[in-house]
Amino acid sequence: MLMAILRIIPNLVTGANLFLGCVAIIQLLQFHFEAAMLCFLLALLADVLDGFLARLFRVSSSLGAQLDSLADVVTSGVLPGLMAYQLLVRYGVKSISWGFSIGSTPISIHWAPLGLLGLVVALAAAYRLAKFNLDEDQKYDFKGLPAPANALFFMGYPFLVSHPQFHAATNLLTEPLFIVGLVVVGSLLMNAPLRMFSFKMQSNMLDSILYPLLLVICFIVLYIFFHWAAFTLAVVLYILLSIIKKVLAT
Repeated sequence: MLMAILRIIPNLVTGANLFLGCVAIIQLLQFHFEAAMLCFLLALLADVLDGFLARLFRVSSSLGAQLDSLADVVTSGVLPGLMAYQLLVRYGVKSISWGFSIGSTPISIHWAPLGLLGLVVALAAAYRLAKFNLDEDQKYDFKGLPAPANALFFMGYPFLVSHPQFHAATNLLTEPLFIVGLVVVGSLLMNAPLRMFSFKMQSNMLDSILYPLLLVICFIVLYIFFHWAAFTLAVVLYILLSIIKKVLAT
């Protein structure tokens, strides 16, 4: 009986990840970026906690792994994809209305065609997560930018744009083509063969601690100065540190 309960707990936490991702989407559709970010951060916490609990209770399973990826498709794929869409709409992408009828039922569609490019993030994240499930060579590090990290970049982007320290770069940061470029770069990085470090412990203690610790320290400093914009900056730093680690290792 106890073991049956323990098996359910990690899956319930995974369900919380998915639920919070859905709530974040609802907030995002209303341009409530702060509430969406809060829900997303809680979803990320649940994403980390479910795996930890599964290992702690020794109830890891293939079902749990699949559920985790399905939840991540929403929280780390659909959600940041919609964020990219909303950013493009907010910063000047043209919206159009298209009306037609099916029989006696009128149908009206209001959308921003260029904004749909933001949803490429969702497609790339789903593909990356599917590959991750099949790849057994990502035990201690990652191939490509993890989908949650890419999502964190886009979820923190509105706070980067609105931060006073980046006022001089506002025109560039809010340029729709620049945002589309970020979508393309993020989608490519998620599926690139670039090795990126994780926070999992390895046999080489110094190597497994040094870069994650450096990232955490830098993030704390960034958060003091930039608050929620620090999440976007931290992802950029994570990519740079992973490249530096790769170069120094060769």
